Parts: sequence; C-alpha cells; structure tokens
Amino acid sequence: MHGFEKTTLQTNFSGETVDFRSILALNFVFDIVSRLAVLADCGLKSFFRKPVPIPNFFQVSPMKSHIERAKELLKLTEVVFTPEQVQAAVTKVADELNERFNYVDTETFPLFLGVMGGSVVFTGQLLPQLTFPMEFDFLHVSSYGGEDHRNEVIWKVIPRQNVMNRVIVVLDDVLDDGETLFQVQKRLLEMGAAQVILVVFGEKHTGTKKQVQVDHVGMPLPNKFLVGFGLDVEGYWRNLPDIRFINQNIE
Repeated sequence: MHGFEKTTLQTNFSGETVDFRSILALNFVFDIVSRLAVLADCGLKSFFRKPVPIPNFFQVSPMKSHIERAKELLKLTEVVFTPEQVQAAVTKVADELNERFNYVDTETFPLFLGVMGGSVVFTGQLLPQLTFPMEFDFLHVSSYGGEDHRNEVIWKVIPRQNVMNRVIVVLDDVLDDGETLFQVQKRLLEMGAAQVILVVFGEKHTGTKKQVQVDHVGMPLPNKFLVGFGLDVEGYWRNLPDIRFINQNIE
C-alpha cells in the first residue's frame, strides 16, 4: 500500500482524524470550478462554437521550400572560375607544399589544421595530392565584427593534437581582411608552435591592407559575394565544383 493512502491529518483542537485524500479532492474540485468560471467570462462557450480549422497537410513542406530557395539562389549566380581552373589552383598549392616539405629531414611531420567549415572541400582535395608524411587535425573558430564583438574570435574547437614545437600548416578557404587567420596564427604560436604556415585556396582583392600575410595562395579572387567550392550562400551550395558570384541583390 502506498504511503499516500495511509496519510491522515489530526487536528490540534479536537483530536479527530481526517482522511487527507478528501481534503485534496475538495481542493482539486474547487480549483477546477474556479478556472472554468474564469474561462466562461472570457467567452469559452463562444470559442467552442467556432469551427476548428483542419490542418492542411498538403502545403509545401519545409524541405521543399529549402530546395526551392536554394534553386532560386543558384539562378542568381554566374560562373567566375570553372571546375578545371579551381582544380588547377588546388594542384598549384599542392606542388608548392610538396616542394617545401618533401626534402625536409625532421623527426616530426608537419601538422595540417583545416579551419572548419569553409576549408572542408579545399582540404579534402588538397591532401591526396601531398607526397610527404603529415598529420591532420582541424579547428573551428567564429569571428564577430559587430560593435560589441569587434575583431573578436571565438574558439569553438581547438586542435586535439599537441602543437608544441610543431610546424603547423593552417588551411582555409578564402583570405578576406585576414583578421581570423591572424588570430589563429597568434593563438597557435602562444600554444608553443614552432612555426605557423598559412595556406588559403583564394585571396580576395579587397583594396585594403591585410591583417596577415599568407604563405601559399591557390588563386586571386574578385571582391564579390562568392559561392561554391566550400563557400556558401545562406548555407547552400558549398558543394559546387566551380566558383560563382551572386550577380543580383538577394531578397
């Protein structure tokens, strides 16, 4: 038997014993009646006389709307660099890195760090072209340029590998103003890295001074809203094999 069923309440002045469940039941009924009275004053009866709308399950699903939005955005793009030009830029970087590291006689391999998530496509196509021993890990940072977070870089994922006394090669998609890569390089050196080499797929010609100078660049890029090969528009089309730019204002 549950303890609740045994519970009794003894009054201080008469010594009588009262079943506690009865008091709870009365309080419950009183509460329900009070709530119904309030709802009646608010027009509950007229509310229930109104027909209840039946959900339309044949409306366009959220997945369908996302697909339509992605297709609309793709129609606003023009190809700047073909897939062949993009692959040539990746091979250019691979050749430079092979020349740099193939003949280095050290006890440790260089540690490559991909900056998530823009560099995923570039990194995935670069690494198979490298012909020297190396290790790979990744890092994830977010930069904020608002008034409250000016030039602030938030580290979401730090490298799991030990960077102490290591040669680090940071891979990123595009160099804009260079603030994020500057902060990444600074942090890795503070963590004890012997050297931090910066590699980007492309560098935008913004007309302003960069916060950092990169060591290897695949190709120059126009200062436009670019999409494809790791670059996204509203989260879409990182998977495009070419580089495109948005030729209209996005609504």
